[in-house]
This record gives sequence, structure tokens and C-alpha cells, in this order.
Amino acid sequence: MSDGLAGRFFRRLWASQFATVTMVYGLSLAGVAFLEEQTGSSAGTGLVILSSILPAFLGSLVAGAVVDRFGRRPTLLVAHFARALLAVGFWAVTRFLPAGAALAGIVAVNLFTAAFGQFAFPAELSLVPDLVSAEIVPRANAILQFGMLLGEGLGVIFLTPLLIRLFGVPAVGLSGAVLCLAALLLVLGLPADGRLRPPPTPSRHRPPFPTPDRRDGAGQVPMRGGGLDKSRSPGACGLDKSRSPGASGLDKSRSPGAREESGRPRLRWEDLKEGWKTIAADPLLRLVVLQATVGATLLLVLLSLLPGLATRHLGIAVADAPFLILPGGLAFVVTAILVSRRQAWLSPPAWIAAGLLVLGAGTVLLGFSAAGSGGIAVALPFALLRTLPGITAIGLGLGAVVIPARVVLQQRPPPDLRARVIAGQLTLANAAAVIPLLVGGSLADRLGLGEVMMGLGVVALLAGLAGAGYLRRGRLDSPR
Repeated sequence: MSDGLAGRFFRRLWASQFATVTMVYGLSLAGVAFLEEQTGSSAGTGLVILSSILPAFLGSLVAGAVVDRFGRRPTLLVAHFARALLAVGFWAVTRFLPAGAALAGIVAVNLFTAAFGQFAFPAELSLVPDLVSAEIVPRANAILQFGMLLGEGLGVIFLTPLLIRLFGVPAVGLSGAVLCLAALLLVLGLPADGRLRPPPTPSRHRPPFPTPDRRDGAGQVPMRGGGLDKSRSPGACGLDKSRSPGASGLDKSRSPGAREESGRPRLRWEDLKEGWKTIAADPLLRLVVLQATVGATLLLVLLSLLPGLATRHLGIAVADAPFLILPGGLAFVVTAILVSRRQAWLSPPAWIAAGLLVLGAGTVLLGFSAAGSGGIAVALPFALLRTLPGITAIGLGLGAVVIPARVVLQQRPPPDLRARVIAGQLTLANAAAVIPLLVGGSLADRLGLGEVMMGLGVVALLAGLAGAGYLRRGRLDSPR
């Protein structure tokens, strides 16, 4: 591991995210288990799952502006402390309330936990470029993503079932509180936002695209040949200088340092719009935000269709369905490592375009497998063999989309708009997921699960072709 990734600040960020992800997924599983045990109601468990979608969307609308305005470290501290209190609340409602009242309490805990998570995630991703040098950012993202997968696995597969078996569901709330407080202590060890300075980037590492923190002393963006493009303003992502007179293309009155007379930061309506303006003004950001949204939405819909694929088309038990996605998870990890260590092979936009093409092809292939199964029951090993090519391709494609997309969203905007751009992508992903999740199952029942999967694959293929077309025409290097 390089010096940048071995630094104590990055280790603290990684460990804090790992702890909170374990807590979030553990509480979700414990809430569903409690309601299933107490009520046996599928409607109640469905309500618990849906309770995280709306707050995730609403929270992401303002999360980026809050992070950029009030700081990444303070936002993380508040989010971790709030989720520790919510975990204690989960312990209380499952320990002392009857089933009916506990349902309302669990839904409330899920709702606010999801909302605070929307503030923590952009803050964590925005911190990465401040903690590691530019050439290490892809590797740092891969390590963070791997930590998230480990946290999910620890929370869902090991820690939560063990605690429920030994001490009961309420104990999961107390363990979640401990994990969040541990994350809070880790974040307390990070320097204040104004004191963060990323390690210098060696000259041999040419940036994959111009970014605001790689300018000459006059604030100009270097051209490919080493000269300066005078037509490009010193504003963020090439925003028009007349619109963006301040540093990073923002008026100083709207910068994160703007404060009321009392000296406290203030949040303005303009703060909520600047991230969207930055995305709209930059062809690369627009494309990557849409492509990342397609990938995230496709993954959620595929996961929602997985039980139907297992039971109706392969004839295996729902409990065995997670084994079907194991090859995809391994393929995702392999691709994430490859992308982070072989940055010179392709630019981030090219990786994303290639990943979407592979993702689309894998989804279409999986759809053909489902449509051609005829609903004949098979043993689990044969089910794995039947779905292996499609699910492996899906994992490979997602790995090539997620990590490079994060790199673009972290490095393309200026630092004072970074969280707003990241949160903007999360907002679109949350909004785009609602309708497919609500109607995907109904369409699969009417048209056929295989046909729906093939349709989703075509959408991913079109998104990948759009990225390839932009790259071919060279339209990504010149923000408007």
C-alpha cells in the first residue's frame, strides 16, 4: 500500500465508514427480523424497506450544500452522533414497546438513519481527494468500496445474526450505537477542513482531465500540449467568468466561507443550485452523472428481481438466492482493483463507457437465461452455472462504472462544489430508482422476468454507446 493510502487520516476515514455501514445494514436486518418475528406481516417488512427511499431522496437534495457550506468533518460528526442516538432509540423501541408501536418506531429509525446517511456519504467521498494524492484517488475509492462491501457482509451475514441469536434483536441497537460512536471518535482525529492539504501529485502522473486544482499560477487550465487555453475561465469546470467571478468560479458572497454577521456559516438557496449548475455546464459531469445513475438504478432493479429469478425460473429456494450474486461480487472486486491499478489503460470516461457496455451485455445474457429456463427446477450448482456468465459480466461492468465515476465526480468539480456534485448524482439515483422498483415487479409478472431484464440491458448498452460517442467526438474536454 502506498504512503498516501497508508496515512493515518485515510485509515481513519475508511474505518469510520466501515463501522457505520455495518451499523446501518445491521439495523435494517434486525428491524425486518423483529417485525417478521412479532407480526409475520410482509406489509410491515415492506414498509420498513420503503421507509429508507423517500428520506434518502429528500436528504440528498440538500446534503451536498450542507457539506460544502458547513464542512465535511463537522457534517460527519453530526451524522455519526445522530445515528448513534437513533441506534439507542432502536434498542428502546424493540425492548419496551409492543409490536404495533415498535413498527412505527422502527420505521422512524430507518427513515432518519437513511436521511443522515445521505449527508455522511457525500462528506466521506468529498474528503478522499483531500487525504490522498491525485493519482491514488482511484485506488482509495476501490478500498473504500471494498470496505463498504465488508461492512455490509459483516452486518448482514455475521454480526447481526449472531447478536440476535445470543442476546435478541434489541442488542443490535446497542452495538450500532457503539459502532457509530467509534466512527465519531475516528473522525475527531481528522484535521479541520481548512487544514487538509492533499499530498502533491508527481509530475509523471498526467491528470486524466483538467480539474480546478491543477492550474497554473494564473488559474488557467493547461491544454493537452502544455499550453494554456485562454478561452477557459478560471472558474470551476470552465464556468463562464462573467457568471463565476470568484475563486473556483463562485462569487465570494456565495462561497463556503460566506458567513452571517454573527460569524456562523449560512445556507442559501443559491447553494442548492450551484451543484446542479456545475453539472449542467460541464459535458463530462452531465454524462457521468447520468451513466452512474443508470448503473445504480439497474443494480437495484436487478436485486429486486433476484428472488423471482431464483424461485420461478430456476426453482431454487429464496434463501439460496444470494449465492447467485456471489460471482458478480467477486467480479466487481477484481474489476475495481484492475481499474484502480491500471489507470493508464483507459481514461475514466472510457472505463465507464466500457463498463456500461459489459453491464448491458451481461444483463441481456441473464435475461436470455431466465427466459429460456422454462421454470424447470434445478439444483443450486446448476443454477449457478446457468447464471454465471451473465452475473459475472454484470459484476465486471459495475466495477468499471462505479470507481471511475467516483473519480470524475471527486476530481472534476472544484473542492467547494465537490459534495454538491456528488449529492446531485445521489439525488438522481434515488429519484430514478423509485419508479423501476415500484413497477419492475409488475412488469416482470406481465411481460416476463427475462424480457424485463433484456430491456434493462438495452438501456445500459445505450448509455455505454452514448459515452463512447462523446469520447469519439472529443466533446468531454471543454466545459461550457
